[in-house]
Amino acid sequence: AQNYVYYEALYGGYPLVHNSHLLGNCGYRYHEFDCEEGGRAMNRAFAGHDQNLASYRTTANAFLRTLDPEYEENVRTYSEALAALYVH
Repeated sequence: AQNYVYYEALYGGYPLVHNSHLLGNCGYRYHEFDCEEGGRAMNRAFAGHDQNLASYRTTANAFLRTLDPEYEENVRTYSEALAALYVH
């Protein structure tokens, strides 16, 4: 479900056809290992990616920001996890 190459494709604006539930609304998703749905996702990417590139990049960049170690929610979650180690 998680593959760092996915992040690189999103960062580069490449049409990412994937079956990962961890990528939110990014790319062209199909479910499970449904090869027919995957084919339809590939066709959607082929037919409309270039025309929708600005929107694709906006969605991808918003998602990628959430992976930043300095992203507010990540700092908070990590800080809470560290604090929980020292609570008796």
